[in-house]
Amino acid sequence: MIYVRRSMVRYDEDRASPERQLANCVAVCQEKGWAYEVYEDAEGHRSGRSEKHRPGWRRLKAELSRTQVVAVVVNSLDRASRSPRDFFVFLDLLQTHSVELVSVHEQFDTTTAIGKAFLAILMVVASLESDLASERISDSVQHRRQKGVHVGIAPFGYDRAKGRLVPNEDARSVQLMAELYATGEYSYVEVAAELNRGGIGSVIGTEGSGSRRCRCVAC
Repeated sequence: MIYVRRSMVRYDEDRASPERQLANCVAVCQEKGWAYEVYEDAEGHRSGRSEKHRPGWRRLKAELSRTQVVAVVVNSLDRASRSPRDFFVFLDLLQTHSVELVSVHEQFDTTTAIGKAFLAILMVVASLESDLASERISDSVQHRRQKGVHVGIAPFGYDRAKGRLVPNEDARSVQLMAELYATGEYSYVEVAAELNRGGIGSVIGTEGSGSRRCRCVAC
């Protein structure tokens, strides 16, 4: 069972793309003569700190009880999990079903006592590296904000250009919403109704999929 996960990369190219991960794992399976199935969470960012938004990982775990499963193959340990607690629970699950864990990058064997101890050390190090990376990102975001550079998704009514927020065609709608609600005479629903009467709608849609105009609604 091959597992592939796309990680979030903020300021650099992803050096462990899903395609590269898959190719490395397939090579291991072919070397060992294993037939394989692929489970992946490769759409968007799928954090290794939680299983909540990783349906591929949850499906893989549910299939471990099948008698023909020999091993779970990952490109590196952090593809499987960045949470030591969740990962050790997963190791117990593997042991229950007599399934091995193979990592291409770290190259270890979970069938030996030394291999299991080494795996525990690697997971602690992986968790430390993740925490340090999060701290570096937080420091970078704070530094950018202190310099007046906008970080994150641009709010409705604005576009981001060269790190600055620039009003767009919907900025007038935002102003009207604020002005109407500030009077204390309009609820959210009434603000939406007033904007609709004035022919003002909002844009909805996702990046890369286009957008369309819709009626204002109270969310």
